[in-house]
Order: sequence, then structure tokens, then C-alpha cells
Amino acid sequence: MSPKRALAILIVVSGLVRLAAAGTLGLGNDEAYHFLYAVHPDLSYYDHPPMLAWVETIGLTLSGAVRKNKKANTKKKQEERRQRDEKEKKGDIRQKRGGTKGPKKRKKSRGESQRNRKRME
Repeated sequence: MSPKRALAILIVVSGLVRLAAAGTLGLGNDEAYHFLYAVHPDLSYYDHPPMLAWVETIGLTLSGAVRKNKKANTKKKQEERRQRDEKEKKGDIRQKRGGTKGPKKRKKSRGESQRNRKRME
């Protein structure tokens, strides 16, 4: 095997290994930070110039990684609220917003606790 062919095989194999590793690993801290401020563009940032976020936003939008479809999100949330309200009306789940918490347990007085201990002995 010639050195050029061995080098080509090494490059291809290492490239495939890197692609497999990149597909299984999640975002790092810096990558996640860049993604978040590209998804929420603003005029200014504390530690980065705004043009960086704008360019990243354009790239993410063109690649289809970020879709800004607020109507779909609000419709989805409205549907979830409607389903939750229907379940609450049926009594399937308790209301979390100040709803019924069930009967309160009465605390035993000191005398009651002592009498119960004597009965158990």
C-alpha cells in the first residue's frame, strides 16, 4: 500500500469517526450559548457584537433549524390548555391553581399521642 493511499484511508476513517461522535454528543456550553442568542436576536449583547448573532440567525433560518411560527405555538398551547381544562372539569386531575387540596389532617394533641402509645404497649 502506498503512503498516499494510507493517508487517504486514514483521513476518511478519522472523518467518519468524528461524524459519528458529533452525531451522538450534545451541544457544548459555547455552542448552546451561541444558539440561544442567535434564536433571540437583539441590538446588543454583553460579550459579543450583534452582527455575529444576526449572521447566525440568518444561517439557522435558511437551514431550517429555527422556524419562527408563533401562530402554531400559540395554537398548540391553546389546545393543551383546552384539554387540561376538560380533564379538570371531568375531575380527572386536581386543579393546581388554588383548587381543592383534599381534607386537612387534624394534628393530635399531646394527650392523644400519649394515650395511643399506652394502648399499643
